[in-house]
Amino acid sequence: MKQQLWKMLLLTSFILSALGISGCGGGGSTATTSGTAITVSGTALAGAPLFGNAWIKDANGKKKGPVAIDKNGNFAFTNMTGMQAPFILQADGTAGTNSYRLCSMATGGGTANINPMTNLAVAAVTGKDPAAVFTDPTANNIKNSINDTAVAAAIAQIKAMLKPILDAYNASAVDPLKGNVAATNSGLDGVFDVVKINVTPDNTGAAQVSVSNNLTNSTILQTQTVSTAVANTTQTAATITTQTTGLSTDAANLQAITAQLQLLATELGKTTPNLDPFFATNFGINSGLDRAQSILQLAPPGKITGISPISVVQKTANGASFDYEVSFLAYFADGSNGAPDDNFIFTNEGGAWRLKGNNYKSYVRIQPQAYRWIDAVGTTTVKTGLDVEAEDPGVIGIATITITGPGLPAAGLTMTSVGVGVTYFNIIQAQQDPTLNTLTNQWNFLPLSDATITGTFAATAAPFTYTFTVKDANGATIETRTKKLAVGPLLSATLDATYFPTISGLASQAMSLLTGKSSISFFFAKPTAYTVQEQRANLSFWNETSNGYYDTEPLLTDTQATITGGIPSTLQGAWLSMGARDGSGRRFDAVLIFK
Repeated sequence: MKQQLWKMLLLTSFILSALGISGCGGGGSTATTSGTAITVSGTALAGAPLFGNAWIKDANGKKKGPVAIDKNGNFAFTNMTGMQAPFILQADGTAGTNSYRLCSMATGGGTANINPMTNLAVAAVTGKDPAAVFTDPTANNIKNSINDTAVAAAIAQIKAMLKPILDAYNASAVDPLKGNVAATNSGLDGVFDVVKINVTPDNTGAAQVSVSNNLTNSTILQTQTVSTAVANTTQTAATITTQTTGLSTDAANLQAITAQLQLLATELGKTTPNLDPFFATNFGINSGLDRAQSILQLAPPGKITGISPISVVQKTANGASFDYEVSFLAYFADGSNGAPDDNFIFTNEGGAWRLKGNNYKSYVRIQPQAYRWIDAVGTTTVKTGLDVEAEDPGVIGIATITITGPGLPAAGLTMTSVGVGVTYFNIIQAQQDPTLNTLTNQWNFLPLSDATITGTFAATAAPFTYTFTVKDANGATIETRTKKLAVGPLLSATLDATYFPTISGLASQAMSLLTGKSSISFFFAKPTAYTVQEQRANLSFWNETSNGYYDTEPLLTDTQATITGGIPSTLQGAWLSMGARDGSGRRFDAVLIFK
């Protein structure tokens, strides 16, 4: 495969357990005067730390932010002189393949966590959709509605309403707003791993709530107005009790899986890791790779310094036990992060939790992508869209792969095998952009117009699901699988040079600079429009008889890269790409085209 397993794009690889909540929630202390400097801080999570930013607005609508949410979910607003309590907070971010907009509130300085329960609390206090309250806190009169008494009452009511669930995770005593809430896959965070709390407006703008089990997709609490749910906490709790069977077992199993994953990370940090005990004997295959191949593929590209809390996609019955599909992030010594290409599936084998294959024969991925091509005379072309990749790792005879989903042609985007015995696939010629192909030879990139992006991704709630239908030469379906994205591509109108790496240090973009060489070295600078999470450089070239592709993964601290590999003495085309990934999973590549 073109990319190493641990540095693959999270959004196309992992499916994070989602607590899909739109809106805002929170808490605080006593009211403060506008002339006093205060701090409001907390943790933003939804079964895993949110990867994104947070904002805060005061009673008069004055806004501060964005501030970055760190890898543990922590954020802080400092030096808030001139802002008048009470406050409403909002966090926008991603966790795996899910996007979140959650809110919270504070009556003064102190702790104001942001999570699904605080989101519900804002709805309970204001009676409104939390997102609308954050948009215009003055019109929604937070000066009168958000106070210590109302906030405390709302938190107490919500805890009573959700008590059967909180009890299953030993989280009944935790204050979701002001308490010590951390992403540990236990306690309150464990609740958010499994339970999905939805807050949505009805046609009058009043807030509604529903609760479901994210692992089984079963309904725990039918949609009803927030005011009804929290006003009748005893009745609501009784309804929820009947739907909570198995939550305590799930909690214990996920804790054991978390511990096993930490042991795996430790083992991977050794010079000669022994990974065999971590793989089930009945492993099967994983995206076309057997057990032995998967063990070899698991080797990470750098020293792992930490593992994020897991998030759970689903559980599947397996005899007397269950298999759990989970996702997570691995943190590396250079500050970058990444995740396996596909979700990890843990099965209980002989009392131990071990990795199991997903039983898919194909390898597929999709990601939001933007390119900035620079030709030999300095002309720049910028395109944004979706990058797709597909392979037949076992060479089993996959002939076509058709992809359907947001932004793609109505009949699907079709990819075909490059040739007999070749494992990778290209978009069929009829669906390629002919101008783009001539310019760049980007056979796996589908450019999208800003109108398509706006009309498709802005009008549909994330995650965005893509279905891959894999067929043989006779048109028979071999398998169908899905991938999810937490975000869509950025608009081309948004993109400027600050979104892309810059490449320097080359004498020219003449083909003669490459022909016959065994390596190419260059300098680069990271983009400044976002915090880079991972970067990769690659060199691609072709002639009448062959093509080649080499890549390398510079550390985040590097400013120079060398790509090593034999280059033919004659070339028809070549390009050098330096790419960076942001925290949402979008990738941005600067590409030098050689002539």
